[in-house]
Formats: sequence, structure tokens, C-alpha cells
Amino acid sequence: MRRNMDLCRDILLQMEDADRLLNQSIDELKEKGYSLNEIIFHCRLLHEHGFIKECIVNEVHGIVAALIVYGLTWEAHDFISSIRQDTIWNKTKDVITQKGLPMVLDVVKEISQSIVATMVQGAIKGLSR
Repeated sequence: MRRNMDLCRDILLQMEDADRLLNQSIDELKEKGYSLNEIIFHCRLLHEHGFIKECIVNEVHGIVAALIVYGLTWEAHDFISSIRQDTIWNKTKDVITQKGLPMVLDVVKEISQSIVATMVQGAIKGLSR
């Protein structure tokens, strides 16, 4: 299965308010067209990367009986802060695509933080006028 950064972002944003992935959140992700297997795969990736504290999948006879995902890390909250706004997220993806960069978390973080820093510099310059 291929990594989907839009799904990673959606999972983190869903978890931000409740600090866990609720059944309602999973249903909302499914409504966006993601399968349960994709959601589980990406939750595990986010856990392995240190963004989610716990990801437990309980299966009975090969069927998922429960998906328990909770606890965003400090790093996850920082990452969400830099990509929460759709305009910043879309610009980040555009820059990555235009420059032919890999769509990996470290690159996404670096580009999005650079976009935010540029916006901050513009706001500061606007204050001094």
C-alpha cells in the first residue's frame, strides 16, 4: 500500500480534538473514500513515526473488531499547526510537486514551516509600515 499524506493529515486533524480516533472519525474518513485498511495502515505509519502514541488493531478471525488509536505527541501537534490551514497544505503540496521532491513527512514539515515563516515575515513587515 502506498503512503497517502492527505490521509495522514486527515487522521491527525480528526484526532486533534478528542486525542483519539473515534468511530465517528473513522466513518468520516471512510466518507472521504478511504478504506478501513488504508486508515489502519496510515495509523500504524503515524505511530511508527512517533506522531501517535498508541495504535492497536484487534482482529477476530481476520476481521477487524476494534481499532484503538490515541495520543498525539508534541511533534504531531507542531506538525498539525503548520499544515492545518488548507491554503498552507495545498501550497506545501504544490511546492513539493513543482520541485520534484519526495512527499515524506520530513519534507512536508520543512516546506510547510518555511511557508509559515514567510507568512510571519510578511506580517511583521506589514506591522512596521
